[in-house]
Amino acid sequence: MFSVKVDKLTAMTDNEHNCYIVTARTVLEKCHDVYRTIAAVGDGTMAFKMAAVLQEKGKKVLFADADISEEIFLSKYRLGKNLKGITDYFLDDEMPENLICMTNREGLDIIFTGAVEDFESEDIDRTKFETLKNQYLNDYDYIIVQSGDCTEIAAMCDAAVLMLNRSDYSEMSAEVKVDSLDEQGCYVLGVIVSE
Repeated sequence: MFSVKVDKLTAMTDNEHNCYIVTARTVLEKCHDVYRTIAAVGDGTMAFKMAAVLQEKGKKVLFADADISEEIFLSKYRLGKNLKGITDYFLDDEMPENLICMTNREGLDIIFTGAVEDFESEDIDRTKFETLKNQYLNDYDYIIVQSGDCTEIAAMCDAAVLMLNRSDYSEMSAEVKVDSLDEQGCYVLGVIVSE
């Protein structure tokens, strides 16, 4: 197991921090007994900041980057392309216990995406995802799953939070995305719009 520094990625303005405290942390804590695996649909950086705010309150959080459309976090950390992640787990190339990366924030760990070049959405295995979730729910208060726009992965979580940048937000676009998640059987807790 190795460790990465996440200070730059978790840096927030006071307004951003208050947004996550008021909307994300409050909503998730009210639902903690029922919704512990939360899909963060949309912006990955926003999702990671939500995980960081939960960790600040003393919660133990696992952030899983399951956005199979692209690998963002590995390139941010310049960790190389050979680091295993969730796609490798789906393809039977890696054991779950080898996926966790510790951060310099105690109580906040990461599972990276892994190789996405040859990964297809058909490779997503619901049973394996459930096994992965169940393995770590005893170790973490929350598992935040960055699903990007993949509603299939979001639907495998207990609930979802839609995360949009202000420039991408309109009431209509948010409604369309929430309806799409509802159709997949994914309960949407709310929408977070970042500046």
